[in-house]
Formats: sequence, C-alpha cells, structure tokens
Amino acid sequence: MSNYDVLCIGSATIDTFLSIEQPFSSLKSGDKVLVKSSGKYSGGGAANSAAALSRLGLKVKTLTKLSRDHDADFIKKDLKKYRVENICLSASREMTDSATVVYSLKEKDRIIFVHKGASTDLSRKDFKESQFKCRWIYLASLTGK
Repeated sequence: MSNYDVLCIGSATIDTFLSIEQPFSSLKSGDKVLVKSSGKYSGGGAANSAAALSRLGLKVKTLTKLSRDHDADFIKKDLKKYRVENICLSASREMTDSATVVYSLKEKDRIIFVHKGASTDLSRKDFKESQFKCRWIYLASLTGK
C-alpha cells in the first residue's frame, strides 16, 4: 500500500480576486472601474482540496496539468508549502488555468471569469498507474480529454 492517503485529481488555477464598490447594475460597457482591493491565490478543484486535506494532517498528492509559465510556478510553490506533490509527468503547451473573481461590495455578489487551459490537456499519458496507489482518490471536475 502507498504511503499517501489521498490523490486529488482535477485542476489547479491562479485565482485573481478584485473587489469593487460599484454595483454591477451601474456598470456600462467601456467603463473603467477602480478596484478597492485585489489578491492572487492558487485554486482549482484538485489544488484546493489537496491543500485542505494536507492541513488536516493527511499525506496528499495531486494529478493536475500545468503549463511552463509564471502561474504554474506560483501554484507549484503554493503546493510545496502544503507539502503536496503533483504527479503529472508533463507540461501543457496551453496556459495554466485561471479565474478572475470580481466582487461587488455594494451588492454582495460576484462574477467569475474562467479560462480553462492546461487542465484540459490532462490525459492517460500524464501518469503511471503505479502513481495511483493511495487510500482514497478525490476526483474534482475536469473538462477536455
């Protein structure tokens, strides 16, 4: 049996959060909107679950496809901070997945813009069956192959 508790399969993204004071209903096409606050974090179904499970004391690995870009480096650094290994064997030519969340402080609502890139390339050739040895598998949503 493997010494890993959980394998999380799915996406890893760069999430950018922007908070605005205006209500969405007041915005028009072409407006320039001032942002009250912003932040950048790693996210995605596999990465978020892996980080949370690791914080609970489990030994976790992920299978998520990234690119060879700055966003992938950011995610890898974050996963390392949570002691999570990504077992994907190759990088995508597509950009790493990203999401931008715009939150209206006035309306207490949000709009999320999502770009699916590298995660849509995840395929059978990106892992070895032997890497699936673990106690549990968490399967997040995926699109593409």
